[in-house]
Amino acid sequence: MQDLGAFPRAVVTGIPCCGTLNNKGEAVGLTADSSFNLRAWVWRGHTKTDLNVLVPRDSPLYLQVGGSINDAGQIAGQAIVKSSCPVQTPPAWEVNQFACTEFHAFVATPSEANQTESEPLPVWKTAIAHVK
Repeated sequence: MQDLGAFPRAVVTGIPCCGTLNNKGEAVGLTADSSFNLRAWVWRGHTKTDLNVLVPRDSPLYLQVGGSINDAGQIAGQAIVKSSCPVQTPPAWEVNQFACTEFHAFVATPSEANQTESEPLPVWKTAIAHVK
């Protein structure tokens, strides 16, 4: 067992349930701040990283929960649709998530083509999973 540590301002850092650890030792989970705003993280290469810094900045999603990870590194979880949040500074999807009205499942797939020596983690491409 290994303590993965906590993010700054996080009051809770955890792993939601099953499937959050793959056979490569990678893990996913979530953190919550004192206002219960969530963000997803990935543990890879002995480093815990906020998933939101690994997706393109213009992504329509803010990733809240890393729910599961497979051996290919694909991550499934829950995200906020940024356009469903009120306009404010700092962004509502980071500091006032209860004001946002649209949430979706996501799948994030690592893009090894974007990996460099100075950036050991790949950039993840996200897709919204629509459930009817």
